[in-house]
Amino acid sequence: PGLANTKLFAGCAWEFLQTIAMELNESEHNAGDMIAVRGTETNSMLVVLEGEVELITVNGEVAGTRGPGATVGDTACLGLFPRWMTSVRAKGPCRTLEVTEDALRKALDS
Repeated sequence: PGLANTKLFAGCAWEFLQTIAMELNESEHNAGDMIAVRGTETNSMLVVLEGEVELITVNGEVAGTRGPGATVGDTACLGLFPRWMTSVRAKGPCRTLEVTEDALRKALDS
């Protein structure tokens, strides 16, 4: 259900979403936890399931927040940029889902 609630995956076939979901890791975070650090290599994106995350600039300022159903790092998951383009910090308790490029490619190939 978490993937189906995102703008990126809304309207996708249930079988497609199930194929992606078989490969995913869900994580719980506490307020202030750094979930992703700008410049760090990655091939995945985050889906916010519960709570909110903050997008942190290179200067340490909060550039915005994302809540349930939002995605961060889409370009890395699509293989366009292999690094986090922004840092992501838990604003409060939250749960995220990590969607990897491999999981997405496997679903697209099936």
